[in-house]
Parts: sequence; structure tokens; C-alpha cells
Amino acid sequence: ITRFKEDKTSAAHHPALMCECEVCGATHDKGLVTGDEKIDIAHILKKSSIDRLILINNLEEASKYQGLVLGTFIWDTGESQQVAKAVYLRHATSLQREVIDSIWNDNWRRKGWQPILQGKRFKKKVQESSIDFEQILGMGIILNQRVTDSTFDAIGMIKSPEIYVDTAIESGNSQLAEAYAEKVRDEGDSEVAAKYMHVAIKGGNTELLEEYVKIRGQEAVALIIELIDQNRWRLDDSPYRYGYTGDQVRLYYEALSKTGSPEAALFLIKASFKQGLHSEIRQIGDKNSKDTIISAIGTLPASRWEQSEMVVALVANMDDYGPLEFLLDGRYNEPKEAARLFKEVMASPEDYEKTRMFIIEAAGFNSIHYKNYLLKKDPDGIRKFLFNDDPGLRLMGTSMGKSKELDTEIKEFVFMMSFLDPEESVREGAADLVKEKGISQIAGIDSKELIDIIFPWGPVSNWRGAPPPSRDLSKRKEFLERLIYYEDKQFLPLILEHVQPGSKTNTKLGLFLKSFDKNETVDMLFDFAIEKAPEACARNAIMRALAIEPKTYERIKDMTKMRTGKERTKRKKAVNARLMFIEIFATKATAKDLPHIQELMKKDRSPRVKRKFADLIMKINT
Repeated sequence: ITRFKEDKTSAAHHPALMCECEVCGATHDKGLVTGDEKIDIAHILKKSSIDRLILINNLEEASKYQGLVLGTFIWDTGESQQVAKAVYLRHATSLQREVIDSIWNDNWRRKGWQPILQGKRFKKKVQESSIDFEQILGMGIILNQRVTDSTFDAIGMIKSPEIYVDTAIESGNSQLAEAYAEKVRDEGDSEVAAKYMHVAIKGGNTELLEEYVKIRGQEAVALIIELIDQNRWRLDDSPYRYGYTGDQVRLYYEALSKTGSPEAALFLIKASFKQGLHSEIRQIGDKNSKDTIISAIGTLPASRWEQSEMVVALVANMDDYGPLEFLLDGRYNEPKEAARLFKEVMASPEDYEKTRMFIIEAAGFNSIHYKNYLLKKDPDGIRKFLFNDDPGLRLMGTSMGKSKELDTEIKEFVFMMSFLDPEESVREGAADLVKEKGISQIAGIDSKELIDIIFPWGPVSNWRGAPPPSRDLSKRKEFLERLIYYEDKQFLPLILEHVQPGSKTNTKLGLFLKSFDKNETVDMLFDFAIEKAPEACARNAIMRALAIEPKTYERIKDMTKMRTGKERTKRKKAVNARLMFIEIFATKATAKDLPHIQELMKKDRSPRVKRKFADLIMKINT
């Protein structure tokens, strides 16, 4: 205190209040007020602490605001406190000087609100010296960031405290903002409450987020995105570490998802590649929205989905792909083929066929996203029926299609519909339409890809010792008989691979095979058997070839000769294939074949094959 009194600057010459003139070199009061300015307490309080004091120092009615200056001296620190004392003393009367001297001597700053709220002598002395006591309380409200019961006692002593409260809140007093937000909300003024909530939320309050979004709606987006950017580092820590604060950021994401804003939707999509955010994206999605981004993610399933499906949903529903440019920075790179096709789409956004192929690759023929994309091309035609959620309307669409010209993509879709539609009656209706239009007219159907569509692989289990994934063959009979019904040779390998030898479907397959050229069919069956041997489907193919052409026996006999592969795995496969052909050959072998069998047994190097030939020789001899 003694050092401060010795070092204190003269009130009239404090550096913060003076500036040197560039013209004459003399010092003048800084910030002289022009006559055009309208100066009132609201204008003064909007300024920073030093600027506020400079402004008051230059006013003709500076004594009118001595309470603000004294309040700054009491509550502020550092240079602001010294400047406040200089301004106060410059405009103070003798009585007013006694007031500031008593404050300094008593060192009130350590006592907080107590001497001001409870000091009757101090209040009396202030009022006798013509200082506005409410201004002192107001500056305490503005400069005290810590909010206590005394803060509200001070507010209660001011006739119109709003001007001070608003200034305090606008300067970032989040505690006061939170308290006043609840107070004003209870009074029914939601707009003013939202203004206070803004400051409270910015100060770290997350409990008011949901209510703030309800009041502000899409206007809340800017604040929430700012808070996410400021606090994103919290997510880098391990959630299992003590003191983890990433949940706070999750609350911001959740609040963002409730704004219904396209900007918020795009922000969440970008962040989802690192943070997941499935529930937040589902929350903001609305398939009935007029905004294409929000309506696109509204088509995503309620269950968990992969990032690729989200990209497909956006591409299928949006007309302008510009907002999706960020996906080319490496975020979207799996699955590789889908990611490659997506880059082609972004390079040629007007290319309908490239976009269609991307959606098929990433989501499949029967996905809602593929249907949505095709529907954009012709929203009022037969597609409206074929893509409908109502099975009755879909069935009606298959009937309507028989009398209409269908383009290739719809023929492809109807073909897939005959396998993938959840309703059996609709599948049958689609099959009739395919038959009516002729399967050969449908381009782009690959039997190797078709097997993964109609008999998809089951889920992969990651636990140790888990069985390998298997295909879903629950509708094997229906699907294979449908392929036979289509009478197209391109599907024979798929049928042969999955038909069960003793089934009625296999009998229908036999009748189907007889409708083709005998020699071509036998050659096809042999090629298939050689490729698939020693699997059961290969054996079935050979038996079918025998049933069509008995002379096939000689070709089977020839296949029992040793054909050794170079690699061990190939040698093992060749041995297994020979064993299969030997077993089929054995069903027709007679004593005339013994010399041939004995010669093969001598030349074959496989012990298993030798034993098989030996068993066959004994069987023929007995």
C-alpha cells in the first residue's frame, strides 16, 4: 500500500489518459468526445474497462458517472484500477476523495461484497458525496465473474439491474448467464432466455443445450460447431482414462443433430468418418425433408450401417454433388471398388450410368438407394409401383410391365426382384414378367455375381475357432427352380453347383438339359465337372452327361489317367479329381476294362489312386 501511494501517477497525467499530438508534439487528453456522440450509461458500459474510463474522463458530466469509476477501482485489478483512481481523483470533490481514501485504507478488495452490502456508513458516505451507489453495485456485478448469493443481493438492490446484468453476461459471465436464463425462462421470455443460455453454454454448461436448440433451432448451429471445434481434442483421450471429458463433445454432437440444419447434417457426416455418430445422423435425417442432404440420410436404416451406405444414400438422392467433395480427401476408401467408382461419379457427376453402377456396387439392386435413384428418372411411371413399399402395388407393377416397354435397367431390376423381394407372390409375379420379356434381352447379369446376390454369405465371426461363413441356402429350391424356369444356359453352372443330387429340382434340371443341343450340353457339363472336381456338383454334372449321352463313358475313362500339377496343392487336387472320375468309371467298368485299369495302376504315382484301382480290380474279378 505504501509503495502504491509513493508510485501513484498524478490524476491528470496518467499515461493511459494522455496521448502525444503528432502535429504540435504536446500531450492531450486521449479520446476526446465529439458533440455528435450520444453518451449514456448503456453506451459507456459497452466499452472495455480502460476505454470506459477514458470516455468518462473526457465527459463534461464526468461526476455523473463517478459510481462507475469508483466501482472499477473497487473491483478491477492492475492498470484498470490505477486509471480508475486517476479519473476519480481528477473529477472528485473533497467529500468524494474521502470515500476513495477510506476504501484503499481498508483494503476492501479482500472482503468482496461484504463492506458494500452491509456497510451502512459506507453507503451513507457515498450518498452524501453525490455518488450513485447503484453504479458501484452494477460494476461489481460486471467485474465479478464468481456468482454468489451476494451477487443476487446486489442485483436486488438496483431498481433497473438489467443493463448491468446484460453487460456482465455479454462479457462472458457464464454463471450469471445460467442463473438468469432459468429466471427469464420461468418468466416466459424464451428469446431473452436463449440469449443468456448462449453465454452459459459457451462457458461450459451442457444442461441447457437441448432447450437452447428448441428455442433457436437452426440458429444454434454456429455456436455448437464452434464449441465442437474448440473441444475436439477431448475425444483424442482414451474413454477409459480417469478424468475423460469426451462425453461433453458427444453432447454437442447430439444437440447439433436436433437442429434440423443442412449445415449441421453435413458437419455430422464429415465427422462420422472418424467419430461414428450413427445415432446423431439418424436423429437429423428425415426422408420427408425438402433438403436433399437431410432427406438422403433419412433413408438410412434404423440398424447400424456402414459408411459406404451413407455415401450411396447421398449420391442417390442429391442432384448437386459439390458438398461431397470432401470425401475425395481419403475419408472414403473402403470398399475399394465402390470407392473407385465413387471417384468416377465425382469426376463425371452428369453420367447417369456411372452413378447407377456405383450404387449397385455399394448397395445392391434391392436397396432403397438404388430404387430412389431409378425413381428420379421416371417418378410417375411403372417404377412408382415396382419400388413401392406396398407388396400389392409391387405385384400390380409386375402385371403392368407385361404391356409396357421396359428399359434395360428395369428389366435387370425385375429379374433381381424375382429373387430378392420379401413377398413370395411378388417374386412369382416378377418371374412371370421376366419370362414374358425374355431373359436374353436383359444385359448385365453375371451368374458369378448372381450367386452372391441370391445366396449371400452369412456374417463372419471373429472369435477364435469360429466356423467359416456359409451361404444362405434357405430358398435354394425356389431360386434354382426359378433359374430353370428361365431356360437360359448361362445359369447352368450356378444351378449345377447348388442343386442337390437326389432332389426334385435335380429331376427338373435333367428335363431342362435335354432341351439343349446334346453335344454342347455334354461339353459344358464336362468343362464344369473338370473345374469343380472333386466337389459333389462336379459328380452330379458327370452323371447328368452320362444320362444325356452314354458315350460319355469313354471321356470319363480318359479322365482317370494321371495328370500331375506342378504345385503340391494342384497335385493334390488332381489326385482327388482322378479319384472322383475313377468312382464314376467304376459304376460302368467290366472285365474288358481290366487291362486298361492295370496299366493305369502301374503308371500312377499316388498311393490312394493305386489302392482305388486295386479295389476296382478285386470288385470286377469277384
